[in-house]
Amino acid sequence: MSYCVNCGVELTESQKRCPLCDTPVLNPKTFGKYDCSLGVEPKKSMETIHTVKVDFKLLATVISVLLIIPVAISVICNLADSGKLTWSLYVLGAITLFFVTALLPAFFTKKNPYLFILTDTAAAFLYLWLICSLCDGNWAFTLALPLCIITGIFALFFTLVLRTKPLSKLLKLSIFTLFSGLYTMATEVVISDFIHGRIVLHWSHLVLIPCAAVSVVLLILNSHKKLKNELEKKLFM
Repeated sequence: MSYCVNCGVELTESQKRCPLCDTPVLNPKTFGKYDCSLGVEPKKSMETIHTVKVDFKLLATVISVLLIIPVAISVICNLADSGKLTWSLYVLGAITLFFVTALLPAFFTKKNPYLFILTDTAAAFLYLWLICSLCDGNWAFTLALPLCIITGIFALFFTLVLRTKPLSKLLKLSIFTLFSGLYTMATEVVISDFIHGRIVLHWSHLVLIPCAAVSVVLLILNSHKKLKNELEKKLFM
């Protein structure tokens, strides 16, 4: 059994780099033995690691161009069949949503996650509004909009917590667990108010209670420095 020379994490025989601190794992058996009679150490054989740099902007451009094909086919078939755009708008909206959420960030050199979250939230609501309009529904502003706003707020908060360096990883995990339970309860509140016209909680508290309990346990572990460091090593945090 071997351990990382930098942080002491337990390593397996197949690992080439430490999963915690990314320090290269150097096995003495691969370097040869020192020749005491000559006083010369044999040449060290090291495995050459080739890294491939992916041009995400080019990849996103290629995928974006390819997405035009299903959009064009859907629009042409829809117009040929009914003479107006109906079901093809679902395809157009879905592909636009995918472009905004998955491909658009690749075209920016300086990435602002908060701006992207706001953009994704708006795009998600607009697509739900489109679906609601096409099926003559009335839930876009009473159900979809509140859920999108809640999701966007929690996503912004989680991103802020993850990007706050002074917070330990256990503390971040504790906050994430607690607010996941709160997000579940907020979601049921919106759905319940839409369906029943009043707030009736049936299941979200069953998620919130264990999340709060786990969050408290993580806070206790975070307060013990030695135990916290040992746990972070075991969990590769």
